[in-house]
Parts: sequence; C-alpha cells; structure tokens
Amino acid sequence: MPRLASVLALAFSALLPLTGCRLADVQPEVERSELIGVWKSDRGGVIDFRTDGTFTAQNVTFPDQCKVTGGEYADRYRVSGTGTWVVGNHSDEPYGAVMEFHPKGDRPMTGSCTVWAPLVPEDHSTMHLMYDSTDEPYRRG
Repeated sequence: MPRLASVLALAFSALLPLTGCRLADVQPEVERSELIGVWKSDRGGVIDFRTDGTFTAQNVTFPDQCKVTGGEYADRYRVSGTGTWVVGNHSDEPYGAVMEFHPKGDRPMTGSCTVWAPLVPEDHSTMHLMYDSTDEPYRRG
C-alpha cells in the first residue's frame, strides 16, 4: 500500500506542469473553525459566523450583486442582515467564507446575493469582502 501511495504522488507531481499548476499554487482549504466567531472592521462592520452555518452582518458594505431596491447603492451604502455560509472560494481567490446574504428590513433584493470573504493566506487572521472597493479588512473580534 505505501508503494501505491508513492506511485500516485509521483504521477500527480508529473501531471502538475501539464495543468499549469505548481505545488506552491495549491492553496490549503480553510478549516470551519478558523471562520467561526465575530469579525470586525475599523469602519464599524461586524460579521458573526455561527457553527450552524448561519451568520449575522451589521453595518457592512456588500458588493453590487447585493443591491437592494429603494435607494441609491454606493460604496458608502452600508447594510445589515442574516444568511448562511460555507467554506469555499471564488475562482483563483484564497479560501474563506462563501455567504448567501439576506438584507434586513423591507427592501427586497434584486437577484442573488452571494458574497465571498477570502482570508489572507499568510495567517488567516484577516478577511476581505470581495468586490468591496473600500478596502475594509475584517479581523477576528
């Protein structure tokens, strides 16, 4: 059995150049436990990831796909709400939380609202909401 594992590892490493990947490019998955808890930004945003796969968000700037009707949307527009989350990533971005967001209040959303929040790969202590042009990092609070 150990010989089979060695042969498979050798075959895998031989195929990597053909796929355009290098071992350094393969990013490890994030553990759920690394995301669970409260994350805060310096601008007053708070996201609380719970163990049951739900989250609450307060005073966060979400990307354009989370636009709600009934008002102008801009980077300064902040929103609160709830949703569900899983560990994942978007295309070639680092792993983090993939969130399905539901805004609070009576303003209905226009379409789907999936938000990616990748963790900074070096130490997983900071996350960014993708497409947030305000560069508002969130850190475990």
